[in-house]
Amino acid sequence: MQKLIVTSLLLMLISATAFAQESDTRAEIRELREKLERLEKKLAADEAAREKKAAEERIALTEQVKKDVVSEVSTKGQSFFGKLIEQTKVGAYGSMRYGTSNLDDLHNTFTFRRLVLTVDSPIAERLKANLELEFERFTQLELEKTFTRTPGGGLTSEQAIEGNNKSEISLEQAWMQYDITDWLKFRGGAILVPLGRFNINHDDNRWDLPRRSLVDRGVPVLPATAAWPELGAGFLGDISIGNTGKLSYQWYVMNGVALDSEIEQIGQTRAGDTTKLAYDDKLQASTGTFSDVLKAGKSIGTRWVYSPWLGDKIGASVYWGRYTPDFLANKPVFSFAIDGKKTWGPFEIEGQYVNTRWSGVGAVARGLAQSVISSSSEGEVGDVETEVEFELARLATRKQGYWLGFR
Repeated sequence: MQKLIVTSLLLMLISATAFAQESDTRAEIRELREKLERLEKKLAADEAAREKKAAEERIALTEQVKKDVVSEVSTKGQSFFGKLIEQTKVGAYGSMRYGTSNLDDLHNTFTFRRLVLTVDSPIAERLKANLELEFERFTQLELEKTFTRTPGGGLTSEQAIEGNNKSEISLEQAWMQYDITDWLKFRGGAILVPLGRFNINHDDNRWDLPRRSLVDRGVPVLPATAAWPELGAGFLGDISIGNTGKLSYQWYVMNGVALDSEIEQIGQTRAGDTTKLAYDDKLQASTGTFSDVLKAGKSIGTRWVYSPWLGDKIGASVYWGRYTPDFLANKPVFSFAIDGKKTWGPFEIEGQYVNTRWSGVGAVARGLAQSVISSSSEGEVGDVETEVEFELARLATRKQGYWLGFR
């Protein structure tokens, strides 16, 4: 009987334990199932967020591609002249002076020295153009011409030119340049002759002198008065030396300076005598022609400048070429210049020396005299006396000069 009771109790205990274990297992399974469901929901939410972000990125990328395509099409569709106008820079500079004098033939006056219009146009990535047009003491230039039939059956031709005294319109620069690389650039057109530092830095907004020196304007030592452009072509560039040094050069072939005529016409009435009409024809060296040349051969000009660092420069220049026309003897002009600039803190010293030799000035004078029979001629028709005179001007076997500026 006791064994039966013990056996029954054991069976009941085992059953209760098994039931408790089954209940715990079910609870764990429910908890695991809930965790799995939460994880699945989180994964689904993350996947949805990724898909949304990817969709937004695709939309943004599509819009950007559309904008880039539209921009590229718009840029390609823009005309050549539209780009040219957009990139071209137009500027100007000028100077005015007030001068006083106690000389009888001079008075206190305002003088509009010059107005220069500039154009700088980068046509393409490596191609650019430059232009400088100067109006010196200029206010107006007016030309009137008529050609009519007179009532009596003849013809009438009238011409009148109006302008102000000492006016000048000059083309100082007009060239195009193609940059092959930093040390090799090709330039062609109306270029400033690289003889000395002043001729290529003569602009009011670039020179550091209070006034142009006498050797550049009043009695020019250069073969022609600065600014001195010539028509030609050549190369220029910059070569780096060390960490701070630079060697710059310019080298051109040009039409070159030539003897040109300057005719001065004077009409004069004289009491008790005939009216005088005088023509004074001066032959003097000036900028070469921009058209057909009157002399064989070309001229060369080169300038080399070494700058060890910013603010210091030393340069050497050479110019050589024939200056006489074909109907006179073949004679060259040779010129060389040395220039430099030195900086000490707030102080600067700048200078230039030029030496020019005109070959065969005597032979040129004799040839000119033989060509015109005599140096002057006179004639008189009725009450008008006509005088024509030829002369050489501004020529010498050797001319030299220098200037120094301290600031």
